[in-house]
Amino acid sequence: MNGLCTACKKPVEVLDFRLGEGIVVVRCTACGKQQRLALSEASGPEAPAPGPQPAAPLAVTAQPPAPSPAPAPSGQAIEPLFEPPSGFCRKCVAPRVPGAKSCPSCGLVFANAPATRLQPSAGLMAAYRALAARWGDAKEHLRFLHFAQASGELAMAGRLYRIRLAQSPSDAVARSSLEATVKMASAPVNVATIRNTKEPEAVPGRRKKYIMVAITLLGPSLLFALFRFFGGGH
Repeated sequence: MNGLCTACKKPVEVLDFRLGEGIVVVRCTACGKQQRLALSEASGPEAPAPGPQPAAPLAVTAQPPAPSPAPAPSGQAIEPLFEPPSGFCRKCVAPRVPGAKSCPSCGLVFANAPATRLQPSAGLMAAYRALAARWGDAKEHLRFLHFAQASGELAMAGRLYRIRLAQSPSDAVARSSLEATVKMASAPVNVATIRNTKEPEAVPGRRKKYIMVAITLLGPSLLFALFRFFGGGH
C-alpha cells in the first residue's frame, strides 16, 4: 500500500488498516504527523513505493481479515435424485431381495415397471430441485409439501424423500419431512382446502329458484287447506 504525507509529501508508514471501514491510519516518517485516509486515498498506481516498514506495523497489516460467519443451515444443499440407488425398488424404494423378480413390499414386478410411470411431473421436479438448493430450510420443505398436495403428488413427494434416505440414511431433515408427508397424506380433512373452497354458484339466484319451486308445489295444497278451513267455519 502506497501513500504520501499531505503536509511534507514524504512516504508514510501504516499504523492500522481497518478492512471493514476502508480506513488506513498512517504516520509520516519525516514530520511524524498521523492521518486517517480512505483506502482510495492511501493507494494508487501513481504513489511511490513505501520504504522498509517496522516489524510491528507490518505485523498489524499482515493480519488476515476476520473470517466470514458460517453459512446458515438454510444454505445447505444436496444433490437431487429422482431414481433410487441400485438395490432399491424403483416404486416404493424398499431394499430389493437379491434374485427376486418383484418387490416384497409393494409387489412391483421389476420387469414390468416403465420408467415414465414412476417419474414426478415436471412441476414437482422443478420444485424439488429448488428445494435441494435450500435443503436445511424447514419452511422450504413445508412449501414443497403444500405444492405437492395441491398438485395431487403427495405420494410422489414421499417417494423423493425415501430416495434421499436411501442415498443418505442419516439425513434427519429427509426423515422428519417424510413423517410430515405421511401425516398430511393420512389427514381426513384438509382445513385449508375447505376454507378456500367457494360455494357453488351464487346463493341468491338459487334461493329464488327454490322459493318458486316451493310455491308451485305447495300452493295448491295451501289453497285447499285454507278453503276447507274457512268453508268449515261457515
